Amino acid sequence: MPQPEETGNEAHAQPSESSEERAPERTPVLTLVSSPGNRRVLEDWLADHEAYRHVSRDADVRTADFECCLLDKEMLFEHRAGLLERQASEGSILPYLLLVPEASHGEMRTQLETEYPDLWAAIDGLIDMPISKDRLAERIATVLRLRGQSVAVNQQREQLDVLNRVLRHDIRNDVHVILAWTENLGEMVSPDGQESIEKILRAGNHVVELTTSAHDIAEMIHGEGSPDLSAVSLERILTDELEKRQETHPGADISMPDPPSPETRVRANEMLSSVFRNLVNNAVQHNDSTEPAVTVTVEEYDDRVSVVVADNGPGIPDEHQDRLFSEGKAGMDSEGTGMGLFLVDRLVESYGGEIRIEDPEATAESPDADADRGAVFVVELPMAPERG
Repeated sequence: MPQPEETGNEAHAQPSESSEERAPERTPVLTLVSSPGNRRVLEDWLADHEAYRHVSRDADVRTADFECCLLDKEMLFEHRAGLLERQASEGSILPYLLLVPEASHGEMRTQLETEYPDLWAAIDGLIDMPISKDRLAERIATVLRLRGQSVAVNQQREQLDVLNRVLRHDIRNDVHVILAWTENLGEMVSPDGQESIEKILRAGNHVVELTTSAHDIAEMIHGEGSPDLSAVSLERILTDELEKRQETHPGADISMPDPPSPETRVRANEMLSSVFRNLVNNAVQHNDSTEPAVTVTVEEYDDRVSVVVADNGPGIPDEHQDRLFSEGKAGMDSEGTGMGLFLVDRLVESYGGEIRIEDPEATAESPDADADRGAVFVVELPMAPERG
């Protein structure tokens, strides 16, 4: 006997696994608590909350799946190495909440700050014992919200890093192709067209320099905490960078009459080259002289080194000087982005140094006969301490 056909409504009325709502994933919480009473309170509390999943205290903290850890003083010291290693391996906040008797808060804080600063830096908050369930719920919700925000920020930063690298790579490759074809065209055009060819080459080289500055700015902004500084040879940095600038700007006269001693060391890192690359590029690109000239002079003192970059360009009006190092402020009707000088200012500041603009007549060395003409940048850098 033929079976009746299903109607559309009857077919849709049948429950399907795909249409069922899935229960939200529970957030794993690790408890490392030595007191059986406190451990039982925590485990019972977590079991009563659908939002959380208890992770056994027998799990290895280095590899366990958890997004928040509750622990007391005994477990903090017992698992010290693993907790610090795990936190260091995370790309985002991994919250640790320490259970401490209310009367011992001050004592515990002092002990950790003075004797175990690495552990104190790892703790994201204290929870009173005996445990208040309301307070516990509030603190866990707060630190997990911070973790979620940290994860989202890191994901966005990684995506921006990839985009930054891809764009810089593609832009540089395409611009190098444009420059190569433009140089070939230079042999085919009439003398009247040579000026246009030179403008294209200057603009193309400027784009390449901008991609380098974009990389340096990204490295500086994404650096964690204070930069890693060491004793850097100022003579090597200046000599190498000025040679590269001369190759980039063959029509300019870039000189350093008296290089610093090879033994002169300043407290900086390898990004110091970006400081002088951008200052010299700025001096040449904003120069209206028929023969642009940039002179670099160095003065050494007991605890610091002064590097002066002077040019024979139009100078910097007083009304532009205060905002010249601001992010994105090119100034002087420039076609540039202004990011180069922003980078210079941030880097010099991170070295504990100072950058300022001086009047040309205040400088002993000037690349132009007219002492009232040109821009003068002075970079003060701390001398690196001598090794004992």
